Amino acid sequence: MPSTHRAIAPTQWEYRLDSSTPPTLDGILNAEDQERISQWSPCSQFPTEIHLELMKAGIIPHPYKQRNEHKVQWVGKQHWEFRATLNVGSELSEYNVCELDFEGLDTFVTVFINDKEILTGDNHFLPYKVLLKTEQLRPNNELLLRFAPAEEVAKALEAKHGKVRAGSCNLGDPSRVYVRKMQACWRWDWGLELMTIGPDRPITLHLAKAKFVEIKTAAIVEEDLSQRQLKVDIKLKNPEEYTLSCRCVLTDKASGRVVKEDNIGFGERDISNFRWKLGPEDVALWWPNGQGEQKMYQFECILTSEASNARGIKPNPSL
Repeated sequence: MPSTHRAIAPTQWEYRLDSSTPPTLDGILNAEDQERISQWSPCSQFPTEIHLELMKAGIIPHPYKQRNEHKVQWVGKQHWEFRATLNVGSELSEYNVCELDFEGLDTFVTVFINDKEILTGDNHFLPYKVLLKTEQLRPNNELLLRFAPAEEVAKALEAKHGKVRAGSCNLGDPSRVYVRKMQACWRWDWGLELMTIGPDRPITLHLAKAKFVEIKTAAIVEEDLSQRQLKVDIKLKNPEEYTLSCRCVLTDKASGRVVKEDNIGFGERDISNFRWKLGPEDVALWWPNGQGEQKMYQFECILTSEASNARGIKPNPSL
């Protein structure tokens, strides 16, 4: 019998120049290196970034040494592709929830599963979660990430919306303000200009019987400070309508002491809303810096059924 939750990381990562936009790099790379980057090559690590791969392959010099920064500017102006294999196996039909979790993608990217587009990303600072249907997956799947250069997109947005003043002249091209990407990539007074591209955070496929859609917590304190409450809202995705409950635990992060725990049931639409009343002996208040301690607490949910237990993704809220 399969487990209630599986976490699968893509394997066999490869990279190449985007075949749909082949550039002319004569005078920058020799014919042999141009051929190498146009073919799929294995990545040396994951997560990764295109400059790291090209440097380890001996195609570009180390950007931080000497004046090499100027020799690698062509890299960030190209379109690049990364691909990997997702081995799901034959137990896919046993799961009801398939979620592909991208912790970070740098920056403008279109993502495909088995040649079907599933995501367009434009923000390096945000994670992305994509719910897939089981019929979109096979025992072995190809995950393809197609990246566009941030400078190209930024310039197009600047042409559309107008040029703005964006700090002093040593802070890089002002078109950067139109892009949700680390601004220092355009050059900063303390760093080089390096337009990074690639899947630079972990990617994981989660398969589950059911999952937490939302876990929201709010700390409520009375004006006289005598009463403290923890307000909790939990919502599930439970396609097969299993009989589920949730083991909720509040702990002191520093000591690991369990402050309160309880089994919580779910009502209609798999939603649970409740409040815990907590006294001064249970939780301490948060003091401003220099006036007292900043105690932190962790709220954890463990989803349980009659057949098995499944630990939910821990949101780590602090009170």
